Amino acid sequence: MKDFYLILGLDADASLESIKLAYRRLALEFHPDRVLHLGKEEQAQASSRMADLNEAYSVLSDTRQRREYDSKYVAVPSEEGAPSMAEAMEEALKAAGPAVTRPRARPAADVMSSVVRQFAQQIRKDLLSQKSFTWKEKRFEGFDWALNCPFLLASYWVALRGFPTADRAALQKYANYANLAIDKHKSWLKANYFLLLCPFQRLVDAEAVVGQCQRFTQTVGQSTLQSTRTLVVLFDVARGQSKVVGPRFQDKRFAHLLQTLRLSRT
Repeated sequence: MKDFYLILGLDADASLESIKLAYRRLALEFHPDRVLHLGKEEQAQASSRMADLNEAYSVLSDTRQRREYDSKYVAVPSEEGAPSMAEAMEEALKAAGPAVTRPRARPAADVMSSVVRQFAQQIRKDLLSQKSFTWKEKRFEGFDWALNCPFLLASYWVALRGFPTADRAALQKYANYANLAIDKHKSWLKANYFLLLCPFQRLVDAEAVVGQCQRFTQTVGQSTLQSTRTLVVLFDVARGQSKVVGPRFQDKRFAHLLQTLRLSRT
């Protein structure tokens, strides 16, 4: 059985809104009219990918078909004895404040290791303890937690989702949910600054992953009617290294936020 959620780059409890958004983004990329300049092999691959996308969307966008599909779709359980993602984050959020994120159906391959989970909790704690920003808890579908601090002329957002392994499939999922969150929460009256954090324990195909992040930050939220700036931070928890990906822009508060998290542009 095909994994339709994997094809669209989503979790198994994805909202209809995120399913539609993910399909639109991927359909634009693989539509036959967009690959006419490529060779026959590449066109055939794009055609096959488009067929999978259409099939996945047809099933998951229909309530009855999706229910039937979900009844047969069995997620692989997480490692025996290890807390589930929902349980771990619920415990962390209770310790630091009111829980605002709902449990999500993640496949075992997406469940954060204890090292990544502790790192994610510490980042959140560091942000909530600083005095230059007054953070409010927010819900971002597909993210482990999200914080917002509004000012008169600008709104600042920080959201995190961790992965045990950061690869192209993981970053596709990350971009899908990030696009949904930005479209839903950006203000049309203020400048918008989104800092999206992605801690991981293992990196596969680093060049491709960084390239995905660069393309995402260059295209997301672009509009002549409002200002949206986005950075993605890849945290290699195992090596204690980070990479900030995205366009350069001048904003004192955002620069201070990066300094608070001990991040620097290279």
